[in-house]
Amino acid sequence: GYGMPWKEIKEYIQTVYDSPEITILGDGAAWIQSATAYLEKSRCVTDGFHVVKYLRQIAGTETIQPLYDALLANDREQFCWEAEQKIRHRPYRRKAIRRGQQYILNHWEGIRDWLQNRETFASSTEGHVSHILSARLSSRGMGWSKDGAERIARLRTLAENGGDVWRYALDCLTKKHSDTVLDLNEQELTRQCRRRRLPYCVYDAEHSCRMPGSEGALHGRWMKDIQNSGYHHIH
Repeated sequence: GYGMPWKEIKEYIQTVYDSPEITILGDGAAWIQSATAYLEKSRCVTDGFHVVKYLRQIAGTETIQPLYDALLANDREQFCWEAEQKIRHRPYRRKAIRRGQQYILNHWEGIRDWLQNRETFASSTEGHVSHILSARLSSRGMGWSKDGAERIARLRTLAENGGDVWRYALDCLTKKHSDTVLDLNEQELTRQCRRRRLPYCVYDAEHSCRMPGSEGALHGRWMKDIQNSGYHHIH
């Protein structure tokens, strides 16, 4: 979903895993790093997907190996020198190279942490985002309200986890119906209805008929609105 989900995640982790050491893989954004304030024994590590993404942004069509070697050796000066060489040979790519270089330098420690434990810190996060969320929410320029995005994200997660979406929908509808049933007085409703009738109209259900053209969805919408307001018994 959207917003800060750390409280919900914390409750889930405590229920399933008791009190483990937690490694949070991500792109290093501030909202992800804020998780360490909520989750005990947690640390943030820059994930391999974003490391390789920005190394390729610096390298362009050339190999990323020299840049990668500088990261492995924990050599910032060598890394910056390699980036400068890319700019010297491809000055028209200066902006993209600088952006990638700045990202790597800003997250140097998190990247080093990932490099030293990359077999342990494997993650399918980006794949899940792409195939479960983006495929339905953003890949084709779709627009969603916050409430709609939250609901569809949770439904797709439920389905991927083996949940029964149809049963979930029925349960929600049943609960909603039970929560909104009112104790209605039929006689009072009839009295109110009669009191609010227009004095200059004659109501006769036996002589009611459908307004011409209201069957068409394209041109009959305004007619349907009139019908649904109760005027279909007026003649």
